[in-house]
Amino acid sequence: MSFPGTHAVGYPLASIAGVGSGSCPLATPHEGDAVDPRVTDRQFQIIEILRGQLRPVSILKVAERLQVSERTVQRDVGGLRNLGVAITTEPGRRGGLLLTDQLPRARL
Repeated sequence: MSFPGTHAVGYPLASIAGVGSGSCPLATPHEGDAVDPRVTDRQFQIIEILRGQLRPVSILKVAERLQVSERTVQRDVGGLRNLGVAITTEPGRRGGLLLTDQLPRARL
């Protein structure tokens, strides 16, 4: 269960993207449009899927995991890019989506 101003997993929306007042920062609506919470949730999940990955993740695998179409993933990634999230695409058989602004993993 989520509460107003929080993500479905309970994280405050403000802490996800660093903005205040519980606004929905991930989705990029057109002027006058309401933000669809499903889009914001998917965008957050895409970031979570890509976070910590050293190799690109195919759009098909992301779509299957989220149970949506590849086109929906492409639209959501486009919205994230418009917000400044550094997601790149690698071409080729082993290509896919990669979150590029990541800190290096600590080796213990």
